[in-house]
Amino acid sequence: MSDLKIIVIDPHKKEIYYDVIKDFEDIHTTLINKKLNSRVFDIVRITENVVLFIDDEGLLYENKYFKFIDGRVFAGKSFLCQVDDNGDVIDCSNDIDLIKEITQWMPDDHVEYPMIEFIPLDIPK
Repeated sequence: MSDLKIIVIDPHKKEIYYDVIKDFEDIHTTLINKKLNSRVFDIVRITENVVLFIDDEGLLYENKYFKFIDGRVFAGKSFLCQVDDNGDVIDCSNDIDLIKEITQWMPDDHVEYPMIEFIPLDIPK
């Protein structure tokens, strides 16, 4: 495959910038080894054709946060891609100035906690 253009959102540096994944072949390997440095990741739909790749364990560690104007808060370094009608990842052609306008950096002391709840099953004996 070819290179893939992405928009990186880095709350540690408080920067948003274009980047390229060279010789893009496998999104999972690329994310773990090159961009997010994470063992697992989530894909969050932002709009119909824009998705956010984010560290799935971002809330479990000390991290920096950002939010979009819709109020959704995310932890850690992430990146935006576009998807086509088949759901395949394609170059991100979004206006980076618009992404900068809709992104807010959370204060350094801001903390989000994962919502984890254990509900015992009532299994008959």
